[in-house]
This record gives sequence, structure tokens and C-alpha cells, in this order.
Amino acid sequence: MTRRILSISLVLTAGGVLFSADAPAQERTVWDGVYTSEQAMRGAAGYRQACVACHADDLRGDSRP
Repeated sequence: MTRRILSISLVLTAGGVLFSADAPAQERTVWDGVYTSEQAMRGAAGYRQACVACHADDLRGDSRP
């Protein structure tokens, strides 16, 4: 898994956790292997379309004012 894919998968997973109201207390995480490389690849196009303008390819953000 490339660093870029890992970064994207972490962002998408964090978003899913933040918006999950019924999440069990002992939920598995990406570190348990529940988020696959294939899922990251499927989310990459959406990230490029909706997120990359502000968050950049490496998730460090855009330094433009």
C-alpha cells in the first residue's frame, strides 16, 4: 500500500467513524485490517474530485490563501 493510498484511507475512515452514530464501543479499526487496499482505490477518485483541491495529494493541505 502506498503512502498516498494509506493517507486517503485514513481520511475516509476517520470521516466514516465521525458520522457513524450507532458504532459499537469495541469497533474494529483500519489497524485491524478491516479497510482494504481495494476500498482505498475505490475512494481515490472521489477524493481527487472532492477533497484534493483543499487537502492536496499528500493530505498536507494547500498553502494558497
